[in-house]
Amino acid sequence: MRKIYALIALMLLAVCPKAMAQEEENPTEEKTIAWSAKANYYSAALDKDFESEIVAYTDSTYAIKGIYGSEKDIEFTIDNESVVEGVPEVVLTNYYSAQAPYYYFSAGDYSLCAYYDKGKGYTGWEGEGEEPGLWFYAYLYDKDNNYIAGGYDYITWNKEDIVVPGEKKEAWSAPANYYAEAIDKNFESKIVAYTDGTYAIKSIYGSEYDIEFTIDNESVVEGVPEIVLTNYYSAQAPYYYFYGGDYSLCVYYDKGKGYSGWEGEGDEPGLWFYVYLYKGEEYLGGGYDYITWNKEDVTGITAVKQNATSDRIFSISGIEYTNKTNLPAGLYIKNGKKFIVK
Repeated sequence: MRKIYALIALMLLAVCPKAMAQEEENPTEEKTIAWSAKANYYSAALDKDFESEIVAYTDSTYAIKGIYGSEKDIEFTIDNESVVEGVPEVVLTNYYSAQAPYYYFSAGDYSLCAYYDKGKGYTGWEGEGEEPGLWFYAYLYDKDNNYIAGGYDYITWNKEDIVVPGEKKEAWSAPANYYAEAIDKNFESKIVAYTDGTYAIKSIYGSEYDIEFTIDNESVVEGVPEIVLTNYYSAQAPYYYFYGGDYSLCVYYDKGKGYSGWEGEGDEPGLWFYVYLYKGEEYLGGGYDYITWNKEDVTGITAVKQNATSDRIFSISGIEYTNKTNLPAGLYIKNGKKFIVK
């Protein structure tokens, strides 16, 4: 379908007229995210790819974030009543100037003049396809307003990367080593972080059982946040009981006392908690269970450590940070990139 519209580009021989109006920053009211996904932004004019993000809102509007590697966005709606060759057109909405059919946008070191003539197929939406994406025709200028070239901007993403706020979906994972101090033994395991801010330790004690937990960044002992285990089958605080295949675990957790800890963003990432260990009715001893992994083995994050201040950054659980303040430790998304702040 995109090849069909590539032929249309041959008809656009003229360069956009220059925008007469100056750019104005118009505040936009806060919207609620329906879903988002990291995306690839391809510029035919430059024959270059940029990391981006596609965001859908609950009011049926959309945004392409991080266009041309900048902090600028393009917002749009889908015109399901204007369908060309089976493909709905998209209508770009947050231009800073318009001389129809030319619509002007800023993009960091570039300026875009998007061409939109309703019903002619110069824009398109295939967001529900097997290879979801959208496109529009743009004349591109450099920061000195020199014309570069015209061509289609394609924004594509993978369905597997779509994140719904509040939905539990894997954000990143890594193979891990599970060491049980009580029996001085190692087991193969896995650490998984989810998009709702929860975590899981998979295959504890070599079994099919998992331990789930959250990080309590408000309870920090000697600089280390505590972790709170959440999927125990029985609890008599401060004792929490878990299955571990041939073993039973009684985890001791007393908030603020440092019996559990999270160093997942450290140079040697890991976590720990204190366990009384049983095999059947036999008490085997007490000790710490340590789960460790290598940063190089982490998959699903493009950067595992970054000192950052907030500037339209979202936590993996969907919280938006908009002020220039230091971010608390955690997993974040900016322009489609996931990174951890230590």
